[in-house]
Amino acid sequence: MGYLNGLPKNPVYGWCTSSTNNTLTDANANYTIDELIGGTIEILEGTGQGQTRTVSDNTATVITVSTNWTTNPDTTSKYKVSNYDNWGSADYGFWAREGDHLVIDGEVRYDNGDWIIQHDGSLRILDSADKEIIRLGTDTGDKGLFIYNTSGVQLARFISDEIYIGVAGNYLQYTVAGGLVVEGTITTDYIEAVSGTIGNWDITANTIEQTFGTDHGIMLRTSSGQESIYFYDESPATNAVAWLGMGKLYDGSSWTGEEGIGMVVYNGSTYDKYFWLSNSSNLSIKTP
Repeated sequence: MGYLNGLPKNPVYGWCTSSTNNTLTDANANYTIDELIGGTIEILEGTGQGQTRTVSDNTATVITVSTNWTTNPDTTSKYKVSNYDNWGSADYGFWAREGDHLVIDGEVRYDNGDWIIQHDGSLRILDSADKEIIRLGTDTGDKGLFIYNTSGVQLARFISDEIYIGVAGNYLQYTVAGGLVVEGTITTDYIEAVSGTIGNWDITANTIEQTFGTDHGIMLRTSSGQESIYFYDESPATNAVAWLGMGKLYDGSSWTGEEGIGMVVYNGSTYDKYFWLSNSSNLSIKTP
């Protein structure tokens, strides 16, 4: 720990996404223009493995080499660029050579400046049994914040295009491409006036509906005067053939305000109470 003047910056790693005879493109990179000039690029894995070249130019994503490739790299090619720059006289902090591990045992006070974790490195936080519980950096190719339990099971990850909380079978996931996905049991005691879709559950203002095929479903309504939950056959409300449930009663044209529990069948013009126990203790039974 101290001033880093003259020490080499850590190598950078990446994967080729395309190439030409004298370039390698890494579409996931974001290099400072010209920062890699003079460095050595080596193909570590995949097509072209073992080739080394001197970097003559670079943009944010394209590295140009001074001598053409013998074999052009492709998407199987992992590369490393080293010896491209040194830290300056104003740089101060922790430093470890490639392959070394920096271990801090005890309290550390760092008053200002940024902690820079370059490329595939990570800041790992371990519990008293040396079990990793938090990682800030890279995990199996993903870069972000990761949280684990003491058995090594990942409980949450926050990466560039995904938020994931939970474990297989019971999780909440949000991705830019796919939106919000919830798997497992949802428990709530209040429904906001929102809209959207979670799986087959359709949520509109004060209503949640789960459909089975095209003609059957479950509906929960929380609108004032329509509070009810019921199973229905055919489409709900005016076109329902039959429903079994509890709450406010729909008579085919309006919500009556009557409350109860039972089975109601629509005969084409009105709703018949085949079995209905109302909140006024009236019991209606009708035979088919």
